[in-house]
Amino acid sequence: VCSAGSGEGKTFTASNLAKSFAQENKKVLLMDCDLRKPDAHHNFKGNLPTNARQRGISNVLVGDCKLMDVVIHMDKLNLDIATTGPVPPNPNELLSMGRLSEMLEEAKANYDIVIMDTSPLMLVSDALLIAHQNVPFLLVTRLFTDNRHVIRQMAMQLKQANLFPAGLIANCADVPRASSTG
Repeated sequence: VCSAGSGEGKTFTASNLAKSFAQENKKVLLMDCDLRKPDAHHNFKGNLPTNARQRGISNVLVGDCKLMDVVIHMDKLNLDIATTGPVPPNPNELLSMGRLSEMLEEAKANYDIVIMDTSPLMLVSDALLIAHQNVPFLLVTRLFTDNRHVIRQMAMQLKQANLFPAGLIANCADVPRASSTG
């Protein structure tokens, strides 16, 4: 799950998608792969231990441990999460080192659904590195906040990288009450 910039609701969306699938009795892992500004753990206050960010994705990427060593199960939500862990000084380099594909294979082997919260596309290339691992991505946008120039620039960047979103989630859509069916 990614967005053009920050503040568009990608972490909120990723967290809620994970919760929804977990409620359907799917084995779900939410991975906080925003190695620059991790935020997913904030959506699970009260469900995570206080030391939840002590070890995480960054430790897996440097080779300190395996993914399953950093996964935290939240009984109340029937959901697993892998937090970012310590914020590394070199997120792009860590994602390029080759351990990303191993980590993704481990996640796919152990879960029905894996949802990854990533860094914004227009700020850094981290999400592109993840998407190049054959990971379908959802693009989240907050309506009426991104200007057309940013959207066009992002579309060109994705096309040049030969990447195409699996879907688009538009936040802040104001749907009139009369349009709902009852």
